[in-house]
Amino acid sequence: MVALEQHAMAQAADLRRLIGKGVSEEAQDLFDALNKTLPCDWNGQTIIVGVVGQNEVIVTPPYTPESASGNDAKSLAHVRKVVRAPPATAISIPLPTAHCRMLVR
Repeated sequence: MVALEQHAMAQAADLRRLIGKGVSEEAQDLFDALNKTLPCDWNGQTIIVGVVGQNEVIVTPPYTPESASGNDAKSLAHVRKVVRAPPATAISIPLPTAHCRMLVR
């Protein structure tokens, strides 16, 4: 039972790392969209896309294509394309063990 609890606590910690603190819903939606194709992390209100030091792209408020910067042209173009995309409408569905978000375009 202890191992199961430790595993659940580790999973909860991983999920908390994906939630921005003090960011708008739109910023969180953008993070979630980027995180579907590339690993992302929060650094305050800044989204760090990719592996730090390896083709990373930084997206700062106000989270526009122009606020994305990075040294790798291919990664930067991909991030700017996602930032430009129209936002999806999120529908929250409560589940007994987790909180899922289904995106509807």
